[in-house]
Amino acid sequence: MSSVDNIVLLSTDSEESRQKARSWTHAADALGLKVRRTPDRRTRAVLACSDHKFVDAAWLAHAHGVPASGPAAAVIASSKALAYQFLRSRGFEMLPFLVPVSEADFALRWSRPVIVKPEQGSGTFALHPWGYQVFDGLRDFRQFLSRSGHMSAFLENQLHPHPDSGRYVVMEYVETERLYASHFGYSDDEVVAYDHWVIFTHGTPGKVASQLCGQRHPGSGTIASMAEEFLRLGLRRTLLTFQCVERRGKLFPIDFNFRAVAAINRLWNVLGSSFYTDALKFFLGRSRKLDVAWPSPRMGVHRLIGIRIPRDSRIEFAPDCIPLIDSVSYDPRKPYDIGYAFPTFAFQCNDEPDFHRRLKAALAGMRVVRRGTRERAARV
Repeated sequence: MSSVDNIVLLSTDSEESRQKARSWTHAADALGLKVRRTPDRRTRAVLACSDHKFVDAAWLAHAHGVPASGPAAAVIASSKALAYQFLRSRGFEMLPFLVPVSEADFALRWSRPVIVKPEQGSGTFALHPWGYQVFDGLRDFRQFLSRSGHMSAFLENQLHPHPDSGRYVVMEYVETERLYASHFGYSDDEVVAYDHWVIFTHGTPGKVASQLCGQRHPGSGTIASMAEEFLRLGLRRTLLTFQCVERRGKLFPIDFNFRAVAAINRLWNVLGSSFYTDALKFFLGRSRKLDVAWPSPRMGVHRLIGIRIPRDSRIEFAPDCIPLIDSVSYDPRKPYDIGYAFPTFAFQCNDEPDFHRRLKAALAGMRVVRRGTRERAARV
């Protein structure tokens, strides 16, 4: 039995999850806490290093009497469908959605464009061929399933969901290259916003290419009210990000995450940020505030999605850039683990126009070079 206060970390085999575990471990060390594999009487928090471990962390903490999100709250918040329905039940307007469970559900008169998303997890990876696909409407989705011979498999999954994806949610699709994110931290009795972003897909729907950190949307107050409802529901000692689309000036949540994204995690480490230590102090009631101290009014982050460079080469970034990842690293055995797969860099900026100017200059100033040399080669 440990004689020192400790935390327990739950992670998966992904590099992104392992990186989060390292960050939380460093934070624990800074606060004089040990890290254990299983809880004991001195455990102060059970933290999930992957969205897929969030419900497990809640149940484990509950079993050992460790303050944490209640299992019921964790199940609702980690399911897109249940989270949408919960917020709708609290009076918030949500984008239209449904969870088909029989072929008869496709008879609904719904002609608007739709996107089909797994109930659990985040990102653009899906186990099934219909996952994260956009269709002209519900009828078009039904025709796709019929033509491709996937109807039976889809309905089988809806009745007996795969543990990694859950059921699939059909939601109205808002075509946009601009998303918004609001980030919150939960202690035992309050929730605070610690950052806001604009997210750009740059012509790659669903795949985040850039983040403009520190940029708040005028409608983020409504998202803060939603975050308060999750506190009342029972979320505790966790991070929660709302990813939203804008329609007619209003923000609508489309995804929920319980950890920092890979690129920002790497940026915090490169900058020597104390965010994880500050977050752990906030979770444990040792601090009443949580925020991100960027070195400039705004921070830009960009991923070079889909770039092809030789195995023995790397990206040489422009002088004003903060290198985060300089090469392509993708394991086809783990198609879900792409957080650190693409070259990524960050840069300081003052506002959104400055962000776009600096990004354009940074992209123009990149070169592909062979590892171990400074020889300039082709432009990216």
